[in-house]
Amino acid sequence: LGAPTPFEAGSPVALVFNPNSRLGFKARICKEGSPTMNDSITTDVPSNGLFWGVDVAAEKLDLARHDQAEVVSFENSANGIARLVEHIQQQSLTLLVVEATGGYEVPLVVALAEAELPVVRINPRQLRAFATAVGQLAKTDTIDARLIARFARDVRPAVRPLPTPAQRFFADLAARRRQLVALRTAERNRRKKACHAELFATIDAVLAVIDEQIAG
Repeated sequence: LGAPTPFEAGSPVALVFNPNSRLGFKARICKEGSPTMNDSITTDVPSNGLFWGVDVAAEKLDLARHDQAEVVSFENSANGIARLVEHIQQQSLTLLVVEATGGYEVPLVVALAEAELPVVRINPRQLRAFATAVGQLAKTDTIDARLIARFARDVRPAVRPLPTPAQRFFADLAARRRQLVALRTAERNRRKKACHAELFATIDAVLAVIDEQIAG
């Protein structure tokens, strides 16, 4: 597959992928903004602009601005993302923060970056730590878009380049191979514990398919 290519310069988004992660592109970028990464909160983003936050769910995107109580919702679909981007483009924007949500946020972040909007995807743990520190979150509460917008204003995490499509594809492909290897190991362990020939046959059939996929 070859080595991944360097980042495209100038793309306004904080995303870093790790091809060694089991989940590839989606997993590594969830770690962006970790409190252990000091440079992730060192930035020249101005503090006097408008800061936005997006709370991402499987089917919905909630958008909030740091100086307003209103939350605007969009479908988490191609059409909904396009509407959210258009809504943002019609207003002032200094920084937009998106909480990493198991990969549901990826199409939105890519769309925002392609529209040349300054967007950062942040680890949920960092958001929760921030919310607890400012007294805005009880133990069972959930993060919402308004809290994410406040995080964007107060912390102002650094904007970093977006991995190229080739890099994202490589990370996902490498992750898929690791998943297949893990499946093969699990099936081999099941075979060692099996006691009947009929079970050997079904496990061997699955192993053959997995071996073919890994080889391909």
